[in-house]
Amino acid sequence: MAVQSSLPATLGAATRTMRLVHAALTAGVGIYVVVVAVLVRRPADPQAGAAAIGVLPYAFAAAAVGSLVALVVLRRKMMPAREPPAQLADRIADDDPLPEPARRALGKVFAASIVTWALAESVAIYGFVLGILLRDVRPMLPFAAVSIAVLLAYAPRRALLEAAVRAARR
Repeated sequence: MAVQSSLPATLGAATRTMRLVHAALTAGVGIYVVVVAVLVRRPADPQAGAAAIGVLPYAFAAAAVGSLVALVVLRRKMMPAREPPAQLADRIADDDPLPEPARRALGKVFAASIVTWALAESVAIYGFVLGILLRDVRPMLPFAAVSIAVLLAYAPRRALLEAAVRAARR
């Protein structure tokens, strides 16, 4: 009995799937901000635990930087080989069936992208927790901004997928 592969059969299917997952994770960052803003309608008493509160933003910022470093290192290790197009006409059609090696390469790109996006979103989650602990949405905003910027920088691009397919075909 043949095992059915869950890897995308065409470049168009892979592109649509990756864009959907990316959009959901990016929208999640905005939802985190709204949740903190709704939960924290009044700021905490500035005198309560001032010493602990003063250290928290730095601790969470350090954790966020750690996530971003891990993102770069893991993405570099997880990405498959890529080959740029030799000429402009070297495009792959959306509905061209992909051979198994190309499908595996797309699976690696997808896995590396999911890890990248999860680590980028973790920066917003650190801000979310910080906003809840400090009972103020303002400390969360830089974390959310960095998270969205990184998510947009690593948005799924068709050229990346095509480059992985081209390298796998060689």
